[in-house]
Amino acid sequence: MINEAVMTYLENRSLDPELADKMGWDSAQSRDGAVLKIPHVRDGRLVGTKLRRITDGKWSWMPKREGAEFWNVDVLYDRSLASEPIVITEGQFDALACIQAGFVRSVSVPDGWTEGLIEKGNGESENGKLALIERHLAMLNAAHAVVLAGDDDVTGWSLLY
Repeated sequence: MINEAVMTYLENRSLDPELADKMGWDSAQSRDGAVLKIPHVRDGRLVGTKLRRITDGKWSWMPKREGAEFWNVDVLYDRSLASEPIVITEGQFDALACIQAGFVRSVSVPDGWTEGLIEKGNGESENGKLALIERHLAMLNAAHAVVLAGDDDVTGWSLLY
């Protein structure tokens, strides 16, 4: 159950706490204040939880994450959603906003995109982000539409290239 501080934090970002709860998001209290807990699940199994302190926005992983995976990746393989477009966002909040807007097949790059990643050719050194896309390339190619929804900044625009 999401605590009141995190619920208010999500509402202030125009995100639906009820939907976040349905997606498995949770909260905790630390000595530094309220913490938002975003589970990353693959094949129905928890592979890590991304933690965000709402006081300062700092992120961490529990346990320390090994290998990158889209947040909400299982929707890519849900056959009942095959007719829906795939939306790839830079962050979990963006993906939740897309789901809230009706784009149920939305996923998020686990730690945001990295500007110039493709030009550098260093996908493995950037938390495996290019390997992440390659791992799901067959499913992405099979989709009737894939929307890359980056932020309106240099990093977000580089997601398109």
